Amino acid sequence: MVSLLVREKLYLNEVVLGTGFGILMGPHCANIFDPRSWTTESDKLTLEVMRVVLATGLFAIGVELPRAYMGKHVKSLLIMIVPTMALGWVICAGNVLVPLL
Repeated sequence: MVSLLVREKLYLNEVVLGTGFGILMGPHCANIFDPRSWTTESDKLTLEVMRVVLATGLFAIGVELPRAYMGKHVKSLLIMIVPTMALGWVICAGNVLVPLL
């Protein structure tokens, strides 16, 4: 019952729920999982792990969206995605071209 509510009504998937669970089990809450003990540069480790988790989660969410969601929200998705993608391309191009100048 709860799984149906979370997946179909709130559009949350396992990745989002797993990230929340990981935060709860991490060093700031339950202290069961502590990546700071793995290396002295814990900030860099955490940043890289979170980049992978975020990229995987966003991809999985996009793939798992129901077809009905895409049909109902196509206009709002285009309004949000097209300018964001264009801005991302400009920023990436700037990061590539500025060192060459």
